[in-house]
Amino acid sequence: MFSVIVIIGEGEISEKLVEKPGVYVFDLEEKLTKIQGLDIPYASDVSLWVQNRNLFLGISRKMSLTQDKKINFEVYSPMYQWKGSHFDMVQKIKTYNAQKVLPFSIWDSHYLIYADRRNNKGESNIFSELYKYDIHSGQYVLHQKILTYGVKDVKHFCFFQRNMKEDFLIITNSNNTETKTLILKFVDDYFLPFQHIENLERVKEWLPVIVSPISFVRNTHKELNNKNI
Repeated sequence: MFSVIVIIGEGEISEKLVEKPGVYVFDLEEKLTKIQGLDIPYASDVSLWVQNRNLFLGISRKMSLTQDKKINFEVYSPMYQWKGSHFDMVQKIKTYNAQKVLPFSIWDSHYLIYADRRNNKGESNIFSELYKYDIHSGQYVLHQKILTYGVKDVKHFCFFQRNMKEDFLIITNSNNTETKTLILKFVDDYFLPFQHIENLERVKEWLPVIVSPISFVRNTHKELNNKNI
C-alpha cells in the first residue's frame, strides 16, 4: 500500500524548480520518491479518481504559448491511467482555458467535466463540455455542452430524499458581478437548469455542504484566493 502525490505547475516548467512537476509515491517507510515526470506547462487543476478498480489522473490546462510567444487558450488536457508503477496517457481532451477538471459518478456511469473559461476569440460565454465514459471504446466521449459565463469552478453534489438520489452540478460563473451562478439537476441522463444564484463580488467558488436533511452551498469570494490568467 502506498500514497500517490501529484505535483503540477501553473506556469512554464523551469529547470530552477526544486520540486519538478510529476508523480511522487509516499510508501510505508514514510519515504517520498519521485517515480515519473509530468512536463505539462500551465496546468490549472489535477484530479485523481478510482474507476472500476483502476486509478486515473486528469489534468486541466489553462493555455499554452505558441512559437512566437502568443497565448493559446485552446489546448489538449491529458488523462492518465495507473499501470502499477507509473501513469500511461490514455486520452487527450480539447479544452478552452480550463480552470478545473472534475470527475464524478452517478450510479454506474462515470463523467468528466472541464470548466472552460474562454476561447482564442476572447469569448467567455462559451460551452463547458461534459464527457461520459464509454465502456466499448474505453474513452470519455462528449455527452453534453453546458453554456457557461466566465466559469471559475464546477462542483458535483447529491443527496437522498425519500429514498431517491438527486444529483446536481453547481457552475460558478464569474464574468462580472451581474453574472449568476447556475445549479443544474440531473434528469434523464442530462443536466438541466434548476436554479440561479446571485453572485456577490465575483464569487470564485461555491462549496456544497450536505447536512441531512438540509443541503446548502457556501461561496468563496475572489479576494480570498486571487488566482487569475
